[in-house]
Amino acid sequence: MASPTPDTSTSFLRSSKTLWIVVAVAATLAALFVWRSARSGEAGGAPKVINIASIAAPYQGKQVYNGLTGVIIQQGWLKDELTKRGIQLNFVPVPTAVGTGTKFN
Repeated sequence: MASPTPDTSTSFLRSSKTLWIVVAVAATLAALFVWRSARSGEAGGAPKVINIASIAAPYQGKQVYNGLTGVIIQQGWLKDELTKRGIQLNFVPVPTAVGTGTKFN
């Protein structure tokens, strides 16, 4: 009569040495993933252009921004700081008909 074969599907994890190897490999792969994710931001470098979309209304042939966007444009400090870093700043007008009400949602 043949002896029954042991179930090897879970027996390799019962060995503490094998379990430690599996845990070490998983920790190494997780650390490598975190390291590569952190480095991916460095590889691309800083963006060359930043676009900020904000509500604007036409006034005398120009787009006029209200609220904080209007203040930032008027003061110019954000554009100056980004220009020092070689980054162009663009403000993209969003019509008030799109920016409010159920059309946006």
